[in-house]
Amino acid sequence: MEKIFIAGLQTFMFKGNDTCFIIRTPYDASKYIDWANRINSDYGYSVLLQDVRGRYGSFGKWVPYDNEKKDSVILLSFIKSQDFSNIVIIGSSYEAYCARILAFESQYSIPTKLLIRVGVRNKLEAIFNDGVFRLGDFVWWKNVHGTGKTSKKNVITNQIIKEIETSDPPEKIIDADVIFPKVPVIIIAGWKDGYCKYAFDDYKKWLHDQKQLIVTPLTHDLKYIGKYFNEVDWYKDLQIKKGFSKIYFQNVKNEVYPNFFLYNDKKYERLIFSDFIGNNITNSNDASKKLGIFLDNNFVNLEIKDFQYLNSLNLFYETIEEDIFGEIFYIDKDGKMLFLTEFILKKGTNSTVFPPISIKKVNKSISLKIMFSNNLFPRYPKKEKSVYLQLKGVLYGGKYC
Repeated sequence: MEKIFIAGLQTFMFKGNDTCFIIRTPYDASKYIDWANRINSDYGYSVLLQDVRGRYGSFGKWVPYDNEKKDSVILLSFIKSQDFSNIVIIGSSYEAYCARILAFESQYSIPTKLLIRVGVRNKLEAIFNDGVFRLGDFVWWKNVHGTGKTSKKNVITNQIIKEIETSDPPEKIIDADVIFPKVPVIIIAGWKDGYCKYAFDDYKKWLHDQKQLIVTPLTHDLKYIGKYFNEVDWYKDLQIKKGFSKIYFQNVKNEVYPNFFLYNDKKYERLIFSDFIGNNITNSNDASKKLGIFLDNNFVNLEIKDFQYLNSLNLFYETIEEDIFGEIFYIDKDGKMLFLTEFILKKGTNSTVFPPISIKKVNKSISLKIMFSNNLFPRYPKKEKSVYLQLKGVLYGGKYC
């Protein structure tokens, strides 16, 4: 291993054959040294690890998202000066953003493959979700990773909650563009990760026909990812299939949704629901008012009998005057609720396409509970305010029995 500095950025170089693995990270490149040694010794690949600007061993100021493009251009110039015939760029979370940027720069100059896990696509989506401020997520990431040269994993929760309660949203970011490098890609997501729906967008819009989507039952940390994708085995030949998807069911363990994007039947169903929703402060205690817990009258049950698989929901309602937040749960035969996804009904809209789901009918019907609120803690704290929601119907998709 050789440690070098490229334009002030600490870089660990492991020399091997003409295939080079690359990770750019704000989470301490030295933590990947053992992994890089194995890649180098077991497969003969070259490896390059780099701390992003302002983090750990790299010089400069750490300004999330601001320096990755220009630093990727500099790194690409160095890569092209070496004897590499192709590169494999890997990253999770913010690293996936860095990987995406570098792949975009390298796509026409050197054969590139991309492996992105639970990826953040740009600054806008990291801070806002469908245009609504993700305050809890933003404050947590900023406190742990977003300031200073090193991460602070011992941040006190009470300090974060206090900042959440007193913070105002940052100025809305205008540039919402998402770049799509025309390179082969493997996209790995987790149903319990806040960025899961963007993985589906990526797969559908990706410009290269060699693309794989794997959606697991995991959270953002992708613990136990080896059960769903054998990355070590993939290192042997680095093959990426054309148009391949592997979508695990959310309600059935270790089963995969067949042909997830194909043969998507649709059915519209009217909903009769006109109850007052929002936080009914007369019926909630101090804790539920503070945390924005959903109340019993803020939901609608949906029972789907004629579909074998369910993967999409589109809700229709009278135009609303306030943002409304919600969650969707699957109800099993014992009445237990399994969280599926969250959503936002945006002010001024009369319909919303919910994030993808993956449900298999295992009983006589698929039972869902859709819950609404105007105060969902911690991602969407808002001043308590009474709102009304008049539902019209739901269009759901999947596969008929």
